[in-house]
Amino acid sequence: MKLDLTKRYAMYSQESLEKRLDRVHGNHTLEQIETILLLSPEPPSFKVGPRKLNPKANTRGNVIGPLETPDWHDKDVTWTIPWSDKKEMYSTENLPLPGGSCKVEHKTSKATKGSDLVPAFWHEGPQALATELAHLLQATAIIDLTPGSGHWAMYSVRKQIPYLGCCFTSAHIDMLYSKLRSKILSAAMDANDADLYDPNLSTLVASCRKPSTAASYSGSGPETSASGADRQSLLSRIAALRSPAQPGSTQDIIEEGES
Repeated sequence: MKLDLTKRYAMYSQESLEKRLDRVHGNHTLEQIETILLLSPEPPSFKVGPRKLNPKANTRGNVIGPLETPDWHDKDVTWTIPWSDKKEMYSTENLPLPGGSCKVEHKTSKATKGSDLVPAFWHEGPQALATELAHLLQATAIIDLTPGSGHWAMYSVRKQIPYLGCCFTSAHIDMLYSKLRSKILSAAMDANDADLYDPNLSTLVASCRKPSTAASYSGSGPETSASGADRQSLLSRIAALRSPAQPGSTQDIIEEGES
């Protein structure tokens, strides 16, 4: 079957790319354009509307951007984990092979220790790109062969659509679940998050942060506190994020893939 090929482009800001240049030798050109290939049985028809993250632009254009490449030193945008955890996540079969000795002389660098924090994925695109592409395609289900830090998984959680991700190893699955739970909980507490904000949960957390006022104990019954019920409710809601997913849910279908 012949497939139709449609091209879209992602454009990255020069400033964000310059930050990644630790060493510059001679003159060279920064590649700011990334080509996105869309394959489909028939030519796609895109609904024209505002971009998800840039309402001033619309989906009629064939360029998404300018985008910011994730800053490797910013833990808020780059998933950073200990080197020992990264080796477990990738497994020996999936770790990149060494490229041999470098013919360019550099200052001597220290060997990476197991406790050193490193990006989980050096060349992963930004969350904004996954969001804009899914928005453009009006995705109703996602099969992700490179789940990485969970950008597409997080989009599926926001839009409550089915998601299947093929991870490196079981360790990758566990770490990705943990990361997604943390992001979901943070989003549920963010009043500016239009998709996941939960005012009831936010109120519960706020009440549990206040010092509890213990009721006087006369010995005639169990000792109680004013915030005990709220604390129990909050713990139950957080436990729900940690419990096994119900069949068919997004959490239930992140699987381990082969290298």
